[in-house]
Amino acid sequence: MKAWLLAQGNPSPDNLANQALFPQLQVIREPGDFPRMEEPGVIVDALFGTGLNRPLEGWITRIIHQINDQRTRQDIVSIDLPSGLLTDKSTKGHPCVHARYTLTFEYWKLALLLPENGLLAGKRYCSPSGCTLVIRLRFKRNIILRIWR
Repeated sequence: MKAWLLAQGNPSPDNLANQALFPQLQVIREPGDFPRMEEPGVIVDALFGTGLNRPLEGWITRIIHQINDQRTRQDIVSIDLPSGLLTDKSTKGHPCVHARYTLTFEYWKLALLLPENGLLAGKRYCSPSGCTLVIRLRFKRNIILRIWR
């Protein structure tokens, strides 16, 4: 498994703890740092989640486009909300990850229930904390997610 971190601002203590789990973590400082994956696989999108209240702008929108450009070869699994999806209103016309699957926690977020956001979130799952979820992906692969908070 490979992991990339989007470099921006000062990381929170939770962010630093998560970084410690991936010693080979590669940092993305500009769009050219984002990899193009040739083999079919999985991109786990956890760039942004609940709480985004304005459309993305700047170089991060190019990263979002690079992720979306790989949809035909990669299953994109968004955690909580697809990055760029506004929490409580339509995201129509704004840059957003187009997930094949979205895993959210505890309760459905309003953004996942708006019809115009449906195609952006793909197949949606809502899971309580403390459970294990197995999602059958394309290319005969499974992703097993242990949920905790």
